[in-house]
Amino acid sequence: MGTQVTCNETDDDRDWAWVLELLELLGPKHVMALAVGNEMELLQFKPPDVVPRACAQQIWSGGYFYRKLTERVKSLNELKGFQDVLLTSVFGGYIIAGNPFVDTPMAKVLSFLQNVTDDYGDRWVFTLNVYPYFDPGNRLDPNSTSGCSSALEKSLCFDGPGCLLPSITSTMRRSMEKLTGTKSGKLWLGETGWSYPQASTLPGANAQMAKCKNFSSELAFRTYYQNFLKWNLSIGTDERGPDHVFYFTLRDSVNFGVGEHFGLIESCDSESCKLEDDHDVRVLV
Repeated sequence: MGTQVTCNETDDDRDWAWVLELLELLGPKHVMALAVGNEMELLQFKPPDVVPRACAQQIWSGGYFYRKLTERVKSLNELKGFQDVLLTSVFGGYIIAGNPFVDTPMAKVLSFLQNVTDDYGDRWVFTLNVYPYFDPGNRLDPNSTSGCSSALEKSLCFDGPGCLLPSITSTMRRSMEKLTGTKSGKLWLGETGWSYPQASTLPGANAQMAKCKNFSSELAFRTYYQNFLKWNLSIGTDERGPDHVFYFTLRDSVNFGVGEHFGLIESCDSESCKLEDDHDVRVLV
């Protein structure tokens, strides 16, 4: 169950009131965890007319994010039977750009995770969104202006050396151990998926991949999903794989007003899956 953290405290508190009502209706046996905030470290990169810089700074350096999380947990603990429900906040891959985690005035992730793991111990779950689709390290093939077979090979696979998702997951495990001093931490992948057709946000994340027609093709989309379904969650290293993985997503969605196409269906009104075409069942790798 997720609850928002934004620049508007009134809206955040209203959202939390609704979440509390739903939690009571569901009961603790039907709730995996409470997730407070989503990809908060990326707010600093949003257009200033969408997320003002002062807002992002207040959320992190001003302590708003941590304060709201502790308030939410206190309220959760007051509900009968919810005292042992797991807790998390969902982050993107940018957080592991630091050692062990990013810690800047606009994204004090390390300080935040130090606080919450001290506060909540084993009740805390590390949750990371992993998107090879958006990986800034992907490049066009040498001497090509539109080919990206090498990038597709490492982005679509889950079970071999050089595959991006297990490599990123392994890095996350090592960062968790540096922070907590133990290998036993819970790790969930909150989102992973592939966009077909091309996500409107891809050019901003990796302009080279936006030039490659095959990168956001139906065939790449199909391959990623099929490889995901076959994955046994091992990451091919000494580190444990993730404890749980969520696929993103059932339907296409909007990210801060910009359309993305990670859904297996286009919308809630769709009557067929994007992969329902049975005349072509090829995969790329």
